[in-house]
Parts: sequence; structure tokens; C-alpha cells
Amino acid sequence: MHEDKSFYINEEIQRNISITASDYMLLILFRFLLLSLTSEAFNVTLFKSHIFNYYNYIRWVHNAPPLVEDKTLENGAYYWAYYLSTYPSPQCLHHNQAGGQNIYFTWHPQEISEYDLARATIQAFYSEKRYYDYSRPNFNHAASHFTNLIWKSTQRIGIAEFNKNVLPPKQVFDI
Repeated sequence: MHEDKSFYINEEIQRNISITASDYMLLILFRFLLLSLTSEAFNVTLFKSHIFNYYNYIRWVHNAPPLVEDKTLENGAYYWAYYLSTYPSPQCLHHNQAGGQNIYFTWHPQEISEYDLARATIQAFYSEKRYYDYSRPNFNHAASHFTNLIWKSTQRIGIAEFNKNVLPPKQVFDI
């Protein structure tokens, strides 16, 4: 029987804390900074640490084994993020490699902390839980980011962040 520990997630987040059957996945994050008025540097290592901890916390809640970080996957995720950033408008294209991927695009008119960006990223993926049918655990596009979080056969993760400064700000579209 599935023990639902999901109430822990929102509580823990508030307190600050593959879709395929492959053994790995990519997490790619795009951060489009429209205008930076601060001199604070974004610490990518700290951000990736927060993402990694959130992933494994959610996997624990859903009785999935913890992931280990994989540099090869991280490099692939980074280059894929860079490639997607070359398009004139944000694109969410899936690579042709085996494995799953979660891509998160965001735009901020000012700096965002590593913690807040990690939290927003994971909350966006986890919010798809409402579309997941535990009685029929098959692929469901509406819950695909959520299933990528909790897929039990997944063993490794590569996390990458690519920042593209856009100045002056121009019209952007949600995908």
C-alpha cells in the first residue's frame, strides 16, 4: 500500500529545507535574467546542492531510492541548456538521448537566491502530482515532471543551470 508522505513536502519547503525506465535523467534549468541591478553572484554549486537535496527528499517521501550525481549527465544537461538558449525564444525540446529530462525556464527582473530558485523549480515539478493516477502508473504528459522526480528505477542525475542575460528586456512567452 502506498503511504502518502506528501504532506511533509510542503511543510519542509516552507521551513526551508524518468519518465522512462532508464537509470538516469537530466535536470536542466534555464534562468533568464532580464536585468540585474545587484552585484551578488549566483552560486551555481549551492543551487545544484539545493536541487539535489530537494530531489532526494521528495524521492524519500515517495519511497524511491536516493539519486547520485553524475558529471557526464551534468555536462550533457549543460550543453543541452546552452543549445536551447541559442533559439530566439525559449524552447523546450527533448534531446534524443535515452533517459528523462526536466527542464525549467524562468525569468526574473532581479536576482533570485539559490534557495528560492531551487524551491520554485521543484515546486513547479511537484505540482503535477495532482495529475498522477497511482492506480494506473503509466506515462501521463500532464504529470511527466512529477514522475521524473519519483521514478524508482532512476539511479543518477545530472543537474545543470544556464543563465542568459537579456538586456534590454523584451517580450517573453511562457511555454
